[in-house]
Amino acid sequence: MTSQELAGPTSDADRKSASPAAHDVPEKKVATEERPSATAIYVLLLLALINAFSNVDRSALALLLPQIKGELQLSDTALGLISGLPFAICFALCAIPAAWIADNWSRRNLITIGFAFWSSVMVVSGAVTTGLQLAAARFLLGAGESTGLPASTSMIADLFRTRARAIAFSVLAASPFIGLLLGFPLIGWVAEQHGWRIAFVTAGAPGLLIGLLFFLTVKEPIRRTLAGTVNVDRPANFVDSALFLLRSPAYVLILVAGSLGAVNFGSMLAWGPTFLARIDDLSPQAAGQVFGGARGVAGLVGAISAGAIVNLLAGRNENWRVWAPAIAASLLLPVDAVFLFAPNEVFARGALALDAFLSAALVAANYTLYISVAKARMRGVASALYFLVASITGLTIGPFMVGYLNDQLGVQLGADAIRYSMLLAAAFAALQGVLLFVTSRYWLRDVTRAFDH
Repeated sequence: MTSQELAGPTSDADRKSASPAAHDVPEKKVATEERPSATAIYVLLLLALINAFSNVDRSALALLLPQIKGELQLSDTALGLISGLPFAICFALCAIPAAWIADNWSRRNLITIGFAFWSSVMVVSGAVTTGLQLAAARFLLGAGESTGLPASTSMIADLFRTRARAIAFSVLAASPFIGLLLGFPLIGWVAEQHGWRIAFVTAGAPGLLIGLLFFLTVKEPIRRTLAGTVNVDRPANFVDSALFLLRSPAYVLILVAGSLGAVNFGSMLAWGPTFLARIDDLSPQAAGQVFGGARGVAGLVGAISAGAIVNLLAGRNENWRVWAPAIAASLLLPVDAVFLFAPNEVFARGALALDAFLSAALVAANYTLYISVAKARMRGVASALYFLVASITGLTIGPFMVGYLNDQLGVQLGADAIRYSMLLAAAFAALQGVLLFVTSRYWLRDVTRAFDH
């Protein structure tokens, strides 16, 4: 970076080049944007790996529900509550303090501590003997995982510039699906061969070593503005950050839209493997292979391609950064309906994969949307608020709603009740699409607002 870039714009031409139109709108982007360094790419890959473990550790319970249900004698309603509510409550309590720490302290250290903690909780989860103990473990898991994404997204925003940032967020969004692709078949095999308790240990133990590697090899990056210059702002307190964000119509709409989409996303993760077990009579290993394989591959492709696709479309009109995820969300309801009521296995598996593709692309695109309307020292809070609301709705309303309806409709419909329960959850994604289309009216204006303040 040159001394002139560090000093900031001094002429009218320089001030124009430092505007959002030059730095965050692809069709006017200058050709001299610096390429990501090898260090930035290395850190991104480690953050993606940590996020993959986070998703696997959070979602492994879904694959183990049939075994746990039998041994601990729990109803679907109880399992739905345990799956999401304790995690979401603790996530809600810890997310805001974690975000403030991410914006004011070492994000490297925060991620290391959080990762080590939630990995240890996974190992201990293998020793629970009651539903209450399992709920307590989920509660503590939420504390550890609350540290991950706010700090990770903030680090990536500082390590990558503009178009590369969209690709970097796509990699981060792809990581949960890599976890599903590799982790779910392994956990399913371990559960079938050695039981669900050893499966929990298998999911958690590697995280302790990877956390140590992250701590020893990653340095805290310099905080930068959206334009890429060194950020000289003093740390913002939480109230100021929250007020700034909540005065952004685009951010509020993205927040609400994300919470609606999370209901469907959380329901699919929590009950998808159980759906395969009940409707297709698959074993834990087979369900892990089908669910993890279909969603892992398709989700990986969707997340990785999202940044490139959105960048290409935004070259024509910058509002495609909002329109593209809006379209993806709108398509999820019909796609999920095909998965739930498909007449044969080919259609069902194809729809399951397409759901993962659209969901992953949607998550990847949303990272860029809300980060771009936040100032540099507010990115941790922006991420925390987003994932706080999304986690509360996705991990509580989604799994509980499906579990409750399973018990209520099961009297008349038997195993087929889960089809209708999950279809209702998918309708929330359609509402997400509507709100994202509305967001396009405000997003560019609010990007400029974050840049100018």
